[in-house]
Amino acid sequence: MDSRRFSQAQGFVEYAMVLIIVAVLIVVLVYVLGGSIGNLYSNIILAV
Repeated sequence: MDSRRFSQAQGFVEYAMVLIIVAVLIVVLVYVLGGSIGNLYSNIILAV
């Protein structure tokens, strides 16, 4: 395998891993903070 192709493929894999980690973190944060965020929006709407 050509070293340039291997390096390019490695870059794509690293980029995909970073995107997956960010997506998982966002899902976990929404799951953990979902109720709090919903209550905040409800309080804002009720205050208006």
